[in-house]
Amino acid sequence: MAGCRRRGAGAAALGALAYLTWDVPLSPDILADDIAGDPRLLNALQNPQTDSFLRFGTGFAALFAAAGILGSLRSAGRWALAAAGTATPLVILAIAYLRTDIFELETLFGSVALAMAAGFAALTALLETRLAQDARHRDAAIAAYAIASIAALVGGMAILLEHGWLVVGLALLTTAIAWVETRKPLPVLRWLAVAVAALCCEMVLREPSIAGDALGTTPVFNWLLYGYGVPALAFGLTAWLLGHRARDLPQQIFEALTIVFTLATIGVLIHHAMNGGDFYADADTLREQSLYTLLALAGALGLQHLHGKTGGVVIDAAATLLGALGMLGIAAVHLVLFNPLFSGEPIGSNAIFNLLIPAYLLPAILCGALAALSRGKRPAWYVKIAATLAVALAFAWINLEVRALFHRPRLDLGDVLDAELYAYSAVWLILGIALLLAGFRTGSRLLRNASAALVALTIVKVFVIDMDGLTGIWRALSFLGLGVVLIGIGALYQRLLKGAATAE
Repeated sequence: MAGCRRRGAGAAALGALAYLTWDVPLSPDILADDIAGDPRLLNALQNPQTDSFLRFGTGFAALFAAAGILGSLRSAGRWALAAAGTATPLVILAIAYLRTDIFELETLFGSVALAMAAGFAALTALLETRLAQDARHRDAAIAAYAIASIAALVGGMAILLEHGWLVVGLALLTTAIAWVETRKPLPVLRWLAVAVAALCCEMVLREPSIAGDALGTTPVFNWLLYGYGVPALAFGLTAWLLGHRARDLPQQIFEALTIVFTLATIGVLIHHAMNGGDFYADADTLREQSLYTLLALAGALGLQHLHGKTGGVVIDAAATLLGALGMLGIAAVHLVLFNPLFSGEPIGSNAIFNLLIPAYLLPAILCGALAALSRGKRPAWYVKIAATLAVALAFAWINLEVRALFHRPRLDLGDVLDAELYAYSAVWLILGIALLLAGFRTGSRLLRNASAALVALTIVKVFVIDMDGLTGIWRALSFLGLGVVLIGIGALYQRLLKGAATAE
């Protein structure tokens, strides 16, 4: 039987190789520039060589398909014959399509592929009912026909659908495979779903705009929403279906794909809208980068909350990675590279409601929330970096807002007015008091140390800069305000220390 199986496989391979080398000359009429598109199919089928090529392929594929199903039902070598009976028709179809693609036979070949998918699916059901439960190769034979059905379906979709629709179709196909797996628990189906998802991802990487020039400029409701959003939903449903049986590697891969495509959907829609529909424009503004930072931090918080409810190593790792990326973006982009003090990017004409809110205030709030919710769940360095960046962003926002009160819409470095110089001292002291109160309320030594550092910095500024730069009433107010705040801080510390001693 082993020799029979080897001979069958060898015959299939030699037949496919011979078919691949078949000479299919092209009709001169087909290559004419002025030929209309409609008669191409007729011209192709009227070409004697093409007709013989397609007829031979059909017969050869049908022969091995019949041998495969009969062998699966009657022969002890059913696994090898099932593989040959499914792989050979698929290979023949691929060769025939690639060799005659010039004739524009997409509709014909796509229809044949879909018919093959339906036929293989029917044969899968037939094997399930006709093969004995204790048959040695039962599961392998059924798996071969199930895989062939899905492969033919993917091939038909690839031939018939345009690029954007193919991405959507492949993603939905993974969900269909997972649904079948919940009813026919064949392990190979889980990995087959992963393979289809990999093909979907490859197509997205090859054409990130999904629809190419047909993308258009309409914000949100365009091919990006469907090309990324539908796969995100499909992969999420696939992960959920696969999770019914086991949270194994394929299921975790789909969890990761769900997270990636969800974030990518929002990200590409932001980029498309912020650049007037130019998908390949550079993301070189603080306005756009701020939205990406908010997306990363919000995603980290959402996934961290989700992990607390469902668990899962993928969700936990994604939450940590997103938080780290968001914090890296803040340190490199917000505070340095695209800081409006250095870049000259306009922040808007309103003194309060302007670019500084999404670029500094909101990230500061999210970093503070990330630090608070990560305590005891993330490494100490992670929590300290998040808290430090929250303070740094709040400090930057306050200073830039002061600058915006006197210089907008651009905050370029330049002359500083007396009232502006005094305002920096005032807001530093206010922020220092706020940090001190927050530090005592939350028990955070980091916040108390930040408060002390900020007050010390204010003292240095008042005595070194304000004394030389301010004149008249502004200098008097600077020293008076500093004295009042220092007295208040001393009184607050005495009260808190007295309360602690009483509690003991």
